[in-house]
Amino acid sequence: MERAGLLLLLAFVSPATCEPLGFRQHRLDLSGEQAVSPENRALLRAAHAHQRAREITVNDWQYDIAEEEAWHRVLSARKFGPHSAAKMDMAHEDKLFSRTRTSISGGQVLVGTGLIYAEWCFLALLISLLLGMDVLLLQQLPETQRSHVTTLSFWLFVAFACCVEVWACAGAAAGATWLSGYMMELISSVDNVFIMQLIFSTLETPYRLMSKALFIGMVFSIGFRLAFFSGLARMMLPAYDVVTWMLGTCLVYSGVSSLTARNADVTESRAVRVMRKVLGSRLAEFYDEETEAVVITEKGKNRITLLGTVLLCMVSTDFFVGLDVALAKSEAVSDTYLNFSSSALAMFAIRALFFVVRDFFNHSQLTSSAVGVVLLVLGSEMLAGHAIHVNALTSALVIASIMASAVAMSYISRGSWTWSKLAL
Repeated sequence: MERAGLLLLLAFVSPATCEPLGFRQHRLDLSGEQAVSPENRALLRAAHAHQRAREITVNDWQYDIAEEEAWHRVLSARKFGPHSAAKMDMAHEDKLFSRTRTSISGGQVLVGTGLIYAEWCFLALLISLLLGMDVLLLQQLPETQRSHVTTLSFWLFVAFACCVEVWACAGAAAGATWLSGYMMELISSVDNVFIMQLIFSTLETPYRLMSKALFIGMVFSIGFRLAFFSGLARMMLPAYDVVTWMLGTCLVYSGVSSLTARNADVTESRAVRVMRKVLGSRLAEFYDEETEAVVITEKGKNRITLLGTVLLCMVSTDFFVGLDVALAKSEAVSDTYLNFSSSALAMFAIRALFFVVRDFFNHSQLTSSAVGVVLLVLGSEMLAGHAIHVNALTSALVIASIMASAVAMSYISRGSWTWSKLAL
């Protein structure tokens, strides 16, 4: 009768109020020799297994909720929409993604200061190693389509490994959150690929200098994301509407110019003319392809080359475009580490994606027209994003369809020209 009562008590006790197994065994050890009998040990093992099963069930339920919310954030992410500080405050109060995280083994784990420092030290070391690998190894690969696709695949694999690490160390919910943040950054940063293409084509940047410009721009992008998630994005929230209106207008103007303008001298482009007014004789209106320098010294005077103009355009546009995705992620999740680490790893993939898209456009004779249409779409989304819901995933699919259509029309025109030539 006593054994039946003990079994009933241990089998139906709540895991939240259950004492650790070691404490229960120690308490039973004090009750006499009968407590350590094989029967009581079997009862303890059965009760412990029941407790673990209930903990796993609760953990799976919490993970299902986190996974559903993560996919919902990706599929319903809005571009250039209104942002508010109230949403950020609500995310900050969310217990699931605050300093208390759900561990992969079940239960709640309080993230202490030491663990937070360890996470950031690991992330800093990882980013430093990846930057060094990019400079010493990946940038030395030949400029071929295969190497570009291989590089993009490598960065996606690195992101997958980081997601697994977060999943194993911080729990399944944190892993799902990290993956959704990474995908949100990739989808929303597709705009940067075409803006960079516009800058390079307008300023006629040599191919050999593009890699260096993109690397420096990527380093600035990582720094901007860190500043945004550390509080800068919230500080810039009052000026967000003005920024999107100005940038949207510039993109629409650039798109129309790409569709209608004829080939002109790079020194007569609007960016160079503005830099000429600001810097005067300090602007060197050429590229230093031999040394790939941003600043050169001529007759005892430091002058900025056109590569410096390219970098200034890239950094300024990335700052304002990245503000939107930083605000969107901050409204969904308040964990700075998860937000920043997912965005930082995405910057490597975005840089590699540019070369893949450039190779894709090289098969098309309608490159300038396709880029112009894409810029018109992006500018229109920025201007209309405050009034209508612009889905980020739908926008990325529309841009991809424009690219595919441009290449398809190019192949069709080539085929029609070939058949007409054969007919003659």
